[in-house]
Amino acid sequence: MNNFNSLRKNLNHCIKILNNSRSLFVENPNTDFIRNRKLDFSTVINNIICLE
Repeated sequence: MNNFNSLRKNLNHCIKILNNSRSLFVENPNTDFIRNRKLDFSTVINNIICLE
């Protein structure tokens, strides 16, 4: 169980880093994921890799 928690913590940390550089991963950096929405960038990434 401890390995799972450390892996989850590490993945969340990596997602936060990706969130800071999300303009590299979107098609239109000036408009994509700028507004406050229910599904922000980190939530979408978490759902894609099925963490939440």
